Amino acid sequence: MQFRRIIAPSMVALDLVFYLFANFAYNGKIDEANADAYELIYPYDGLYNTQVRYCKKCGIIQPARSRHNDLDGCCIARYDHFCGWISKSVGEGNFRHFFLFILQTWLTNIYLICLCIYVFYKFIITNPQLFEGIDQHSNIETLIARALVVYRV
Repeated sequence: MQFRRIIAPSMVALDLVFYLFANFAYNGKIDEANADAYELIYPYDGLYNTQVRYCKKCGIIQPARSRHNDLDGCCIARYDHFCGWISKSVGEGNFRHFFLFILQTWLTNIYLICLCIYVFYKFIITNPQLFEGIDQHSNIETLIARALVVYRV
């Protein structure tokens, strides 16, 4: 079972890579130079986006599905939310990377929880002498003390 020594660090490293991609990817910032291009990409359709909006802070007409974020100080195309984990708005440019980061974080956590359960189960099964003589009224401190004595931690 030595694959655990490769899988867990690989998953954490991949999680870090997706975090860096989400953090440093272009998030879809709209300014005067690219506002017209975004209006062509995301036109107002009259169904979901019913009226044209003007951003007073940026001085541009906001394309459909864009919002102004006060924390970033700019309008973001396909604005989803501001994420405190990456300290950045999640929008058109970094949504894919952010989704992969969240998915990889979830998979890493599930794997590490399963690994902890496996190690704990293996510890209890392979060391029944730790629990000999313990009655129902023993507490967790007794179990930890016995484990520390046996393994000299």
